[in-house]
Amino acid sequence: MNSTCRACGEEEEDVEHLLVGCPAHVAARAGFWGHCPTLEEVFSGPAEHVINFLRRVGRVQVATDPPPPAAP
Repeated sequence: MNSTCRACGEEEEDVEHLLVGCPAHVAARAGFWGHCPTLEEVFSGPAEHVINFLRRVGRVQVATDPPPPAAP
């Protein structure tokens, strides 16, 4: 399995690289955190920022629960 980052092709793709190190995602990170954050800053902030960042860079599709069944 190839672990090279599919966005930049420069380094191994791991959580730290994806969230704070990948040069291909500098603008997306700045859009959510206002700067290039540290991993500690990413994980100490709102989870919504992480989820939306991952959506923006095309790395996750968050599944939604199906609607509950209609009441009888």
